[in-house]
Amino acid sequence: MIDAVLVVLTKAVPGREADMEDWYSNIHIRDALRFRGSVTAQRFRLAVEQPCPPEALTGSISPSTTY
Repeated sequence: MIDAVLVVLTKAVPGREADMEDWYSNIHIRDALRFRGSVTAQRFRLAVEQPCPPEALTGSISPSTTY
């Protein structure tokens, strides 16, 4: 069995925050837990003060980088 953690960063469309919260909490989480091997799900909110910007978590790639 592979142990893994899936981290998802989201940002609602301005003015649609309540719709996104409702969908994420009442539909998406339930659907995500249906994946084989899923055990639990948690949601967190970014604090106002961050030690680093959220973009740093994604490992951004500059356009000049080739792989």
